[in-house]
Order: sequence, then structure tokens, then C-alpha cells
Amino acid sequence: MVVAGCGEPSQSPPATTTTQRAESRYLGEFTVLAGNPAFEIANVNGQPYANSVVVSLFTSPNQIEYDLSRDWQRLKATVGVRDDAPANSRARFEVYGDGNRLYRKDLSFGQAEKIDVDVTRVLRLRMVNTWLTGDSTYSVVWGDAILER
Repeated sequence: MVVAGCGEPSQSPPATTTTQRAESRYLGEFTVLAGNPAFEIANVNGQPYANSVVVSLFTSPNQIEYDLSRDWQRLKATVGVRDDAPANSRARFEVYGDGNRLYRKDLSFGQAEKIDVDVTRVLRLRMVNTWLTGDSTYSVVWGDAILER
């Protein structure tokens, strides 16, 4: 009979894999270098987004800029025209990294799109919204916009 721990080689514990969890921060936590967005709860296509970047299209195109210090990899958000806009509203969403266009989409009232944009090695992030149709006093939303690294 063999008694465990008496003369037997000890078994190694199973190997563990260390995985780093992605760090994420809402855009509202960053300093805005250019532009004047609001950071608030906003609805797009019937869904509320608690940490939204809200941009008025009273002046169009409207641009927001952030310094990413080449530290971030992904920009994620749900973009669309805010639900309190006129039904004929349509706007363009664009993302630029160091002057290079990384994303572009035209969306109408009642539409939303989840975006996941590669911003690896980007120093200056610029988000541009352009009014296309409808009353230009409405707002567009970058819902729950986050940066991940």
C-alpha cells in the first residue's frame, strides 16, 4: 500500500496561463483637445447608452479630438442619430487617426451601428460628424464610447 506524500515524487500543480485583461476607459474620462461634446445618457434606436459622447450638429461638420499618446488599440461604440431628432435626420460618422480615415458611415434616424475601430499607434484621434439631411439642430451619439488597450 502506498501512502500519499510518503516517498512519492510530488506532483506539480497544473500550469497556469496568465492573460492580461484589456483595459478600457470611456471617452468621457479623456481630455478633449478640440470640440465641445456633451457626456450624458442618450438614446439611439430605442436603446439607452449611459456613457455617451453627444455631438450637436448645429455647426457641421463637428469635430472632436483626443490625444491617445499611441497607448490605445480599439475604439468601440454604438453610433447613431439621437432618438429625439426629426425623423428625416441623417448624419455621417467618421473616425480619423493621425489624419488617416479609419471609419466612415452614413446613418439615418432609427439606425445604429456598433463600431470597433483599430487605433493602434494613433497619436491624435479625430471623430467627425456631418449633417446630411433634416433639421441641423439635432445631435448624434457615440454610445458607450470606450478606448481599449
